[in-house]
Amino acid sequence: MVTVTETAVTQLRQIMETQSMENVGVRVFVKGQCGCGAVHYGMGFDDNITDQDDVFDHDGVSVVVNKEAGPTLDGAMIDYVVSDMRQGFAITNPNSSGCGCGGH
Repeated sequence: MVTVTETAVTQLRQIMETQSMENVGVRVFVKGQCGCGAVHYGMGFDDNITDQDDVFDHDGVSVVVNKEAGPTLDGAMIDYVVSDMRQGFAITNPNSSGCGCGGH
C-alpha cells in the first residue's frame, strides 16, 4: 500500500481544488530502473481508473496504483518536501534499494 503524509494530502487537495479537479485520483507508478536496478517512481493526476487499479483513500485523496505495479510500490510513501534546495512531492520506498549508479 502507498501512504501519503498529511502535508502531501494538504498540497494535493489544494491543487485539485484550485484546478477544479473532480473524480480524479493521484496515480503513482514505476517510471523505470537505473542500470544498478534501483526503481524510480512518478505520479500524476488521472481520471481513467479501471478494474486493473487498486485505489486507496487518504483523507479524501484517492491514490491509484496499477495492480501489476502494486508489489513494487508496496511500502512507498508520498510526502511534500520543503527545503532550501527544493520544494515538491517526493516518493520514497524503504523496501527498495537506493540508486548506486548516480542516477537519482
